[in-house]
Amino acid sequence: MGCDIHAYVEWVEKDKVYREGSWTHSVASFFPGRNYWMFNLLAGVRHYVGDPDPVFAPKGLPEKLGWEAQSYNRFYVVDDDSKGEGDRLVKRSVAQGWVTRGLSKWEEDGNCVTHPDWHNHSWLNAAELEKVAAAYAVYHNPVPLPYKSLFAAVAALGENGRLVFWFDN
Repeated sequence: MGCDIHAYVEWVEKDKVYREGSWTHSVASFFPGRNYWMFNLLAGVRHYVGDPDPVFAPKGLPEKLGWEAQSYNRFYVVDDDSKGEGDRLVKRSVAQGWVTRGLSKWEEDGNCVTHPDWHNHSWLNAAELEKVAAAYAVYHNPVPLPYKSLFAAVAALGENGRLVFWFDN
């Protein structure tokens, strides 16, 4: 079974009074491709014997998360007798099963659950991504262009930018 990364470049407008300190999805979601060496360095995902140590352990999701990443990382819970169905909806009994098995967590006072198949949530700023790129270049040079572009997008946002990501399999 393969493993993929889900990545979001976010930024914060610290001067906006109406949403002070809120993170906003600013660029787009990225799918830079499957690269297990990079996954290992970013968050210890697909770390095999003999691989270099991860540069960073997963941090979990940030306390304040941009709306797009937050929405994509959850299912909205509907009552079991509801006719509502769709990509981002789940029946309450199914959601409860996920939570009971430790696959999901309740959010929004029981109105949402986290996605049960996604793991190793984390986020890194531009300086941290530079360290990941430098570690990657030691083992594989050069850093693949999709990742180089992704890291550059975060760097262009300066101290107000970050990369939020997680993995599936």
